[in-house]
Amino acid sequence: MDYLQNRLSYVVLAITLILVAYPIHAFGTGYPDLTIEKIEFTPEETIKEGDVVDICAYVKNKGDADIGSDSPISVALYVDESLQDIKTISDGLRKNRTKVVQFSWEATPGTHLIRIIADYPPAIYEEREDNNELVVEISAEEIAPDLVIDDVENLPQCINKDEDITINVTVKNLGHEVEHSFDVEFRLGTVVETVEINETLSLGEEKTLHFTFKPTEFGYFNATIKVDASDRIRESNESNNIWNRDIFVYDFLPWWNSSWHYRVPMVTERNGLANVTLNFTELMDYLGLENATLDENSIRVVEYDLHGDIENQNVSFNYTIYNGMSDSTVDLVWVAKKSRYYMAYFDVIENGNKPVPITQDINLSQNSTPVQLLLPEGWRVLPVNPKSDTVLPMNGTCNITIESVAYLNRADMEVYLDNLYLDMIHMSSNDNLTFFSGYRFSYEGNYTLKIIALDGAGYKQQLVLRIFVGKIDISILDVIMPHTFYEKTPAAISVRLKSDMAISNVVAYLNISLAGVDETQCIENISIDGETEVRFTWIPRTSGDAEIYITALAPPGVPEKNESNNVRTINVTVEKLPDIVISRIYHPEVVDEGNDLVVYAHIKCIEPINVKRCVVSLYAASNALDWSNDSRVCSKTVKIPANSIVNVTLVFKNIGYCNDGRWIIGIEALPYPSDENITNNRRIFSLQVIKAERIPPVIRRVWSEPVGDEIGYPINIYADVYDRSGISEVTLFVKRPNGSLSKYQMSMVNGTIWRTNLVFHEAGLHTCYVVCRDNSPVKNEARSSNISINILEDTTSPDILGIWIYPRIQLSGEKISIRCAIQDNGAIERANITIISPGGAIIKKPLAMMDDTWYVYEDSFNDTGKYTFYISVTDSSGNLRQSKLENFWITSDRNDSDSDGIPDWWEERYGLDPFNPDDAEGDKDKDGYTELTEYLRGLSPLQPNTILGLSEPEMAVILLITIILLVVGILSLPKRRNQT
Repeated sequence: MDYLQNRLSYVVLAITLILVAYPIHAFGTGYPDLTIEKIEFTPEETIKEGDVVDICAYVKNKGDADIGSDSPISVALYVDESLQDIKTISDGLRKNRTKVVQFSWEATPGTHLIRIIADYPPAIYEEREDNNELVVEISAEEIAPDLVIDDVENLPQCINKDEDITINVTVKNLGHEVEHSFDVEFRLGTVVETVEINETLSLGEEKTLHFTFKPTEFGYFNATIKVDASDRIRESNESNNIWNRDIFVYDFLPWWNSSWHYRVPMVTERNGLANVTLNFTELMDYLGLENATLDENSIRVVEYDLHGDIENQNVSFNYTIYNGMSDSTVDLVWVAKKSRYYMAYFDVIENGNKPVPITQDINLSQNSTPVQLLLPEGWRVLPVNPKSDTVLPMNGTCNITIESVAYLNRADMEVYLDNLYLDMIHMSSNDNLTFFSGYRFSYEGNYTLKIIALDGAGYKQQLVLRIFVGKIDISILDVIMPHTFYEKTPAAISVRLKSDMAISNVVAYLNISLAGVDETQCIENISIDGETEVRFTWIPRTSGDAEIYITALAPPGVPEKNESNNVRTINVTVEKLPDIVISRIYHPEVVDEGNDLVVYAHIKCIEPINVKRCVVSLYAASNALDWSNDSRVCSKTVKIPANSIVNVTLVFKNIGYCNDGRWIIGIEALPYPSDENITNNRRIFSLQVIKAERIPPVIRRVWSEPVGDEIGYPINIYADVYDRSGISEVTLFVKRPNGSLSKYQMSMVNGTIWRTNLVFHEAGLHTCYVVCRDNSPVKNEARSSNISINILEDTTSPDILGIWIYPRIQLSGEKISIRCAIQDNGAIERANITIISPGGAIIKKPLAMMDDTWYVYEDSFNDTGKYTFYISVTDSSGNLRQSKLENFWITSDRNDSDSDGIPDWWEERYGLDPFNPDDAEGDKDKDGYTELTEYLRGLSPLQPNTILGLSEPEMAVILLITIILLVVGILSLPKRRNQT
């Protein structure tokens, strides 16, 4: 038995040695270890506020074990300790492999810490848990606000005069957050509406505003909407603040002749031949005259001026009628004046025949003018008595009268009470223009009078009048007046009135009782349609307590529902005015020209009254002091306690020399709202100003370096100037070949040398001269002689400073960005990219300009493989520059650039080319396995994995069978010996 155990021990030892020599791959026994290798940003150059930044985090498993797809890896993005996003790697991560996780972040201004954490929150057991994150710093430039009008809704190009219109205006901020209030202004002719925005507007945020207006003028106007109309916000782009559109405001213009019933408005732009084709079949269908017959003799042309008044009733014209199977059209020709309105009048047989028009031959060879046609319109009826929204007493009889601009056949009136049909009345007429009918209103309530008028062709117009019969209610909504009244000081008292029906001839009374004296004011003939405001002015004669009594009365004969709400009684106190005096002033007698005049004034209140606001001003005049705003040079607002003195300092800066240096200086102190005694509120004195020197500076020399160059190259222009008082500014003037004059400020280089750098963009001879001013109070000025700079045409090709590809390896179907920095001494005419796909197809596209230097091309590609491209740039002078060949890769897996099935890290580890898909079929160790097979089986491509043509697993199986046979043979030896 011992013998058998010894033999088994030898067998086990032999098997162990064989397995060590020829290992069979099995699962590892270590743990994964996640780390962030690096973080990349796109774009790499300067990032600005609002840019969408692509953040690529390279996550690597550098542990001894794979992470399977059953253990998703969460990767978190923090920006300044604030969690922004979490992405998941769902297909696992093998050991020593890296995967890229991409985040997007909209940049905010300032410096930020970008923190990427793998396995967040912790869910995977790792060798180390302290190396899962990486923090880098990134900065984004703050951009100024940029306000634009993003959208305008409900503003058609043709609107009606006196029609209430509400438009929606969307304001958007394309820049940094707007932290101050700003306004948006709408203008249409004399109509101006402004909306104030008092809330912040962040980057990309929108705000929709509503403007309601009523056009008051007839004609063409340019409607403008301007954001930040008061120019309070400093913006990165001030040129996009205005939106505009041409709007035509139409009004029903005077009717030319009562015998004609229809017309077509037309607008001409300039002098010349006006020629239009009118389809009268369509025009009559639009007016509802399908069964009427056009009177071919009725066509007339009438001219209106820009104000809408008839200017010429007998316009010379000619026309040709074409009667087709289904349409009746007319070619109408006349000679138009510039910017005029015309009406083509016409009628139908059913309204009576018209005389044959007098036409004239028109010279058709003259210049023509565009003609805009508006919609056709027919005659109208207007109310004469009563007007709509009139209030009438019950059981009264009213004569209902309307007037038409054209002859009618009949007019009928339907009467409704509180929307219920009440009666039908046929109206009478003596001339078929004015129609009338008496009606007795027997019930209280809201009446609707619907008047339907018809002409001989059946064209119909409807006029609706609303009448209220019964009592109305006039009420005082509010009384607006100052918080404090002062004696001898005007005060405005505004009264807001309301009526539940439109009414005229209302009377408002104001009665004030003060110190036993009553004052009464009356405002008559007020019209109220909803709400209105009336204004009284009261000047209290003395101080003390007062009672203000306000009432509003309806016209005689109009009863009110409630007379208690149209009366207000208010008790107020009239304060005494303070008495301010300038008790003393301190000032110099003489001042040098250009220096400051400083005056000290003692202001005193000699009444026991606290003055909360007193404006102290300094005035100056050379001949006569009139105390006007033009002569005020300084002012301050102070508080003055009762019976106290306040010292006020006033300064007249940079006083000048005039009138032999003599100035009249005045000081004034005015309390709010007024002063009891204004005779002691002013003080005056004389001042002598010593004249400053008048010697101009010396310009020694003006020159340029170089004296000339090609278009677009910088040229330094120098000036050597001197003055003993110093030089305050030097200005260069340049007269260009086209005759235009430009000026540039020069900067001091050292001592007396001043310089400016210019780039000329126009070839030819440029004439330059310098004007300088000294530091004396009067800024003495000198001008140099002219110098010439000759600028030649551009013959230099543009420079391609660099090409950047983001990313150079991209997934199929994902966007790739190619940016190019271009510099030229002139202007770039065009920049194009030529791309050669893996299949040999050629793609030519233009680059988009980002700014003066940067150009970009962005696109996505589906075919995987290597793409080669070059960029060609042409400037405005036709000079061409082409880049060297560049390339990028499109792949189906970001970690497998050449899409050959082998990841980049494996190819780099074993000396293969990550950008050559053909090397996957190679066999570096000549063991019969391709590199792809070696990778898929976890083998090394540098070490042969076969013995005598057999793979390691096959060799292991043969050895295992041999060992088993050896064991069986050993175990059978004792049995054979026993048999022997």
